[in-house]
Amino acid sequence: MILVTVNMTNIFASDTYLLNSSIGFYWCFLLISEEFKFQKLLTYILSAYLLIISCYSFYYVKIFINENELWIYSYKKEATPQTAIIASTIYIKQKRFYESFLLIEEIQNRWPRQPYLPQVIAENLFYNPNINSELKIKKISEIKPAMPSTYLYLTILYGYENNRDEVSKVLYLIFNDPIKFNMEFRGNEEKIAAIFIYTCEYFKYSQCRDHIDNFKVNSLYKDWNEDLIDTYLDQLRKYPKYQINI
Repeated sequence: MILVTVNMTNIFASDTYLLNSSIGFYWCFLLISEEFKFQKLLTYILSAYLLIISCYSFYYVKIFINENELWIYSYKKEATPQTAIIASTIYIKQKRFYESFLLIEEIQNRWPRQPYLPQVIAENLFYNPNINSELKIKKISEIKPAMPSTYLYLTILYGYENNRDEVSKVLYLIFNDPIKFNMEFRGNEEKIAAIFIYTCEYFKYSQCRDHIDNFKVNSLYKDWNEDLIDTYLDQLRKYPKYQINI
């Protein structure tokens, strides 16, 4: 009975949908124990156990209602290429760059062909404040295979340095592969298009809108929201210097 109870507790504690059932289960168990005239000591033990397991369950509720913490918890419980990539990205957003780097190393060792790996490496390098701009450019340039995201980060870094020649070398490579672009930037196409157009305007390149229109012909996602692109552009144009927050 004790073994069964402990195993059932683990199930309830790990599933928020069964949390209330868990509490009700133990109260019913106490009532049954009274019905069969169990000793009072056993009742006290079960009551204490109920209190402990309830607190334990509510600890997990905090994890389950936070999507970021849930992904990190999922990775720790069962590491997969997907959970590792997402957990690494979350660490970057939380400015926990070293933890993200450790996950990247694990992905490189266990799942070196993970398609989103280059993107996460570039993201970690780009946002890490402990790495200077020159080293960021060098390391991102070395990422293989090169992806639209790596070109995007390089474009922005060269833009921060006002290096027009280098910007021109990598700018159009962002849209070089429609399938890879859609795979990496799904849901953010308008934002990336706005960054592209703004960069073209800032460095006085021509025919940027035409380039976007031609790209959309071969793109998997064609219903871009032009108003949203204009909204992002208005936000970017507010700054006197080349400044992009992505």
